[in-house]
Amino acid sequence: MARRTREEAAKTREKLLSVATELFSKKGVDGVTLVEIGKEAGFTKGALYRHFGGKPGLLKELMDYGAEKVDLLEESCLSGSGDPMERLRKMVMEEMNVCEGHQELQRILAVFLDRRSLAEDQGILLSIESLRDRTIGRIRAVLEEAKDLGRISCEVDLTVAAETLRLLIFGLMERKLYSSYPYSLPSQAEPVLELFFRGLRP
Repeated sequence: MARRTREEAAKTREKLLSVATELFSKKGVDGVTLVEIGKEAGFTKGALYRHFGGKPGLLKELMDYGAEKVDLLEESCLSGSGDPMERLRKMVMEEMNVCEGHQELQRILAVFLDRRSLAEDQGILLSIESLRDRTIGRIRAVLEEAKDLGRISCEVDLTVAAETLRLLIFGLMERKLYSSYPYSLPSQAEPVLELFFRGLRP
């Protein structure tokens, strides 16, 4: 019986997160109430408080879910001993493909790209900054490998290069989210990525 209760609680939590993500991405965080989320999901406002403790807890849960997906993808693509520049290329293209084909992650991204609604919640901002720092650290480590192999000019500041690549990734994703016409992330990313890598060469 306890197991069934845990399973039901997990399903309720998943349903609430899914509905909240969809509503937040359409109306913005400030434009959605807990009552609205509960009603749309078929639960009471109390269920949201039991599972998340309120809107900040719900947003933190969404952030953690998205961050876990990003961490796993980046670590999977960047680990190993192959060509460092190809590992970076693989990471970017994998992120483009995931964003292209995964509507729920697109919605989560839309929520966290609009930081106006999140600016007052220090915990969420720290989570976003922590994910940013982890991504930059991973990219920088691979760029350092490439530099040691003579693939990158000794004049390149690796921290700036890592931050630039991260900004390119999120810029492309944002363009996808807010484009008024069909926009293929993988095909748009290829020439941008090539231009970035060309600028690093000795």
